[in-house]
Amino acid sequence: MTTQPERIQLDDLTSDQLPKAKSSAEERFLRKIAIAPESGCWLWTGSKDKGGYGRFRLGGRPQLAHRVAFSWWGPGIADSLECCHACDTPACVNPAHLWAGTHLDNERDKVAKGRHYNSNKEACPAGHAYTEENTQVDQHKDGGLNRHCRTCLREAYRRYNAKRPERRSAA
Repeated sequence: MTTQPERIQLDDLTSDQLPKAKSSAEERFLRKIAIAPESGCWLWTGSKDKGGYGRFRLGGRPQLAHRVAFSWWGPGIADSLECCHACDTPACVNPAHLWAGTHLDNERDKVAKGRHYNSNKEACPAGHAYTEENTQVDQHKDGGLNRHCRTCLREAYRRYNAKRPERRSAA
């Protein structure tokens, strides 16, 4: 049984666990955090997108809350990088649980942790099992990986060659 995170009160904002607010925006941000004692996550209690990531309005524009926290209390982040969760909790805004990486770094992290939507698929769309013998893995120029069903690839090549008489006679 997990315990509910404790709701942060304004007088708790200067505790050892949270940074001191230096501006009204930081104070507003810190009011929207609940600490999960078992994980150390700072859970965002404000508005969230459909993926469960916190949204925070800053400078009149909605921002990803974990990116804001990482830029304020972490080492900062370049616009070209993603703010990735080591804890795998989309609502977490604890800078100690976040790291900066490329999109490919984030995708590889998801695959390594079994969270990528394709990682758990056991069969191709046609129903053939993804076994070691029936799976072809291709690497992209950027280092990304794709897997393909060999049974489906053979069938596609057969159909392709059947439409081209010049390829049939060469075989």
